[in-house]
Amino acid sequence: MALRTRAQGEVGGYFQQGDEYFKGATFSQRVWGFYFSARRRLSPFTEATLGLDNQWSRPMTTPGLPDSQLTSFPEQQLFTQRLSLVLHYDRRDDILDPRQGSTMSWRRLGGPSAGRRGAVQQGHHHRHLAPPPAGGASFGVRAQAGGIWAFGGPGTSPLENVPIQDLYLTGGAYSVRGYPELSINGADGSGGVVLLVTNAELRFPLYGLLAGAVFLDGGNVWSRATDFKIGQLGLGSGPGDGNDYRWSVGTGVRLRTPVGPFRADVGLRLRSYAEAPTGAVRSEGLGYHLSIGQPF
Repeated sequence: MALRTRAQGEVGGYFQQGDEYFKGATFSQRVWGFYFSARRRLSPFTEATLGLDNQWSRPMTTPGLPDSQLTSFPEQQLFTQRLSLVLHYDRRDDILDPRQGSTMSWRRLGGPSAGRRGAVQQGHHHRHLAPPPAGGASFGVRAQAGGIWAFGGPGTSPLENVPIQDLYLTGGAYSVRGYPELSINGADGSGGVVLLVTNAELRFPLYGLLAGAVFLDGGNVWSRATDFKIGQLGLGSGPGDGNDYRWSVGTGVRLRTPVGPFRADVGLRLRSYAEAPTGAVRSEGLGYHLSIGQPF
């Protein structure tokens, strides 16, 4: 509903069931809830959104792990209430298929979980596309960072005090394209409380509605803030562990459509890595992705 001021309000609900990760093993979880948000435009390019979300979650299956590893698994229904504030700045020339411009967003989210514990999540997202010469190529970069600070609760690890669905995961068509979707899940194998993703991409016309791209992606999530080390952002040598930055390079083609580009990308992982938490080593290899819309 549109208000007489430059504010808009929205009320809605949701229900979903899908797979989540716990220490590298998958389980099925059901999530449902309702939300309210109010959005106000502060300038022609900036808007602020305030939201309240009430969410319930319940595991429908149990991960296939030994009992000794399931002591911190949340077997009961969990209620989480979130209050969020998002500031968003957008000067892209086209939302569906941008060729120049910048976007920046800052997000802060927090609230108690079941009245006993809680977490504060904060993230920053910045992307920039340099204006292309007439009919020429464009170059874009993106940086995304986030952190979750847990408080209260009985767990000794931050992962035990944050709902599993709120932990960071990355990898895939819109982040690190040498890896399967959301397969980068931290040293613990459940997700992370720290996120960092970086991308650089050169986009160029090919013929008619076809365009091409070459890219360099990097990213990881860390299970504990103390696991993040600047020295692990380099390429390194030998199999990486769950705390090493994941790099990939690749190329792709795009077909322009009225709803944004249809995109086919292939990314090459630049280093072998040990899967969490089993330690099984996966070699360098390729990731294939089909998607709609630019990655950033």
